Amino acid sequence: MEISLHAKKYIVVGICATLIEWLVFYVGLNLLAVHYIFAATISFTVASSVNFVCNKYWNFENESTALARQYLVHFSIGLTGLCLTYALLYSMIEIIGLHPMLAKIISSGLLAFYSYSAHKHITFGRHFFPA
Repeated sequence: MEISLHAKKYIVVGICATLIEWLVFYVGLNLLAVHYIFAATISFTVASSVNFVCNKYWNFENESTALARQYLVHFSIGLTGLCLTYALLYSMIEIIGLHPMLAKIISSGLLAFYSYSAHKHITFGRHFFPA
């Protein structure tokens, strides 16, 4: 099975955004000593914005001019992922007892497929946001 160019580019963007998210999460958790939920919220917001810009203009080369509406859809899909992240973090940290950073890495991996599918078909799909 061959991986499409969009999927390959999405992986590159996803890795970059994920590293940014983990870095911001780590800084919030360890250097600023904020609660893991707050660190996850800030890191999500930063990484989501990077993800949107890179995927819109580089990966999917999406020419839709409905930028604000498209970002809102992107952010909404991301918020669903964030809620799932909160549930996973809580379960892995509070119930299972994993280290917060390890729990964050695991939750990122689990949500990658949801994120790719939703953004490919909805946020950057030509059907929803034609040029």
